[in-house]
Amino acid sequence: EAPVPDTPQPEPEATPADAPEIDKLSERRLKFLRATVAKNATDAEIGHFLELCAKYDLDPFAKEVWLAVSTNQSGTRNVLLMVGRDGLRKIAMRQGMVIDGDVVHAADTFTVSRNTDRSRTITHTYAEKNRGEVIGAWAEVYDQSGKQRGYFYAALSEYKPKSDRKLQYSPWGSQLSVMILAAAERTALGMATPLSGVVAQGELDAGEERRQLGAGTGNGQPEGIELPEAVEAVIARATELG
Repeated sequence: EAPVPDTPQPEPEATPADAPEIDKLSERRLKFLRATVAKNATDAEIGHFLELCAKYDLDPFAKEVWLAVSTNQSGTRNVLLMVGRDGLRKIAMRQGMVIDGDVVHAADTFTVSRNTDRSRTITHTYAEKNRGEVIGAWAEVYDQSGKQRGYFYAALSEYKPKSDRKLQYSPWGSQLSVMILAAAERTALGMATPLSGVVAQGELDAGEERRQLGAGTGNGQPEGIELPEAVEAVIARATELG
């Protein structure tokens, strides 16, 4: 008998270019998003989150942004797009802005003068030998014309964790200079790139940020995804330490 020809299958319907971003995401990637950076969020909240990601061209899978949900006193939930240091840098550089900054030590010479145009002139020179302990960090953001768009000085005393346990099990205990410089950059970048609908990481009070992030960011345990034993052990250790 002659072979029966295969019945032609219809081509999958293309997603319209103006469709909501959530409709453009495959079911597999959407499931992963729910299990990691958008746990416990509703479809509407994830849709809002993805629209903001598209607007600012930020990638949640690269940890440039993540979803947070805040609840006000009346019980209304509001979606927040939390932008980390990498995400802010990406936005600033895409707009042609340049970032400069450095860590300040106790023996350094560091002065800041405010100019008549409200910009700041920064003078920072190192001690010849022992620079002493880290006391803070500064960062400025300026555009291609050289105009200062953002400046911030982060005092170490305001950012360094007080708990010995946190110092032992966080980068603050081993990468002090990196962490305080990141804090200064974060705020300067936030000043230089005013964004609607987003919040820069570290912009909220630490306690308030933990409270607000509980609903949307997950707990580090991707549901439905099998993890290696070594990763499970790290998560268990982190949970035990709080």
